Amino acid sequence: MNAIETQLAAAAEVRRDAIAGFCSRLIQIPSVNGVDDEVNLAQAIADEARALGLAAELAGADVQRPNVIISAGMGATTGLLLLGHLDTVPAGDPTRWSWPPFGGVIGEGRVHGRGAIDTKGGMAAALYALAILQAVPDALPGGRAQLICVPDEESGATGTLGIRWLYDHGRLNAGGAIYAYSGDQITLGHRGLVRYRLECHGQAIHTGAAEWQAGTAGANAVTGMARLLIALEDLRFDMSTSPYFEAYRTLVTPGTVISGGVAINIVPDQCEALIDIRLTPEYDRAQIEQVLGELGRVPHVVGVSDPFQ
Repeated sequence: MNAIETQLAAAAEVRRDAIAGFCSRLIQIPSVNGVDDEVNLAQAIADEARALGLAAELAGADVQRPNVIISAGMGATTGLLLLGHLDTVPAGDPTRWSWPPFGGVIGEGRVHGRGAIDTKGGMAAALYALAILQAVPDALPGGRAQLICVPDEESGATGTLGIRWLYDHGRLNAGGAIYAYSGDQITLGHRGLVRYRLECHGQAIHTGAAEWQAGTAGANAVTGMARLLIALEDLRFDMSTSPYFEAYRTLVTPGTVISGGVAINIVPDQCEALIDIRLTPEYDRAQIEQVLGELGRVPHVVGVSDPFQ
């Protein structure tokens, strides 16, 4: 390592506990998409940034769901942009967690809780990385680095609050960007996303009816949907050949949310399921819908974004 790299590594090591502690505090601020607004978390990040000597701004279309824009360095242009998102997926049943999902407990060498990986740990590390870059002389010669934390990513990042607002308002001008996700797998591309709602329709009948036993009436929409979901789960796509998507392939995850039936003694005549599909450049939405059509279903689109590199 050269002299600057040595200083950066040493500064990061000194701040190890502070980074973990800040990640813990972020986890203790629930920001579940669709349940909690992100403003409290955004304010906590902005406050920490200012305490570290960084410039911080909250901006966006909704004051309760703002973007956080943190800047280090005095340059007029941004060379490096770090990106994270404020919201998390739900925690589910807290009794099934080994650690309280919103406790931010530090134990066994890790910070535990909802969002620790996706992406509160990454945002904490990125924020302190900016502080270190700003503190080490010549680490940002004439340039500027930024961290932007967006709301409403877990919905599919197709709304108007986060990345779209920043893009439309000219706030994403940078030489390069790194997604502040906690992990050691580096890729140059980001898979696209398409989400569908599938419906299966059957024929309701009382489960004690002679016609149901004889098979002359009634059709179970739930078991019909189950067969479709299993067929979708069995789909296998080749690994991407693009150098921007190494180690990734188009992936179908069926039945992430499912509902159907009205009573325990009535054959379900309706079932609805959501499916999540991650796209590499080899496949587009039209090809996916052709596959679904071959399985006998026309899906309803509930969200879509294209892969990019």
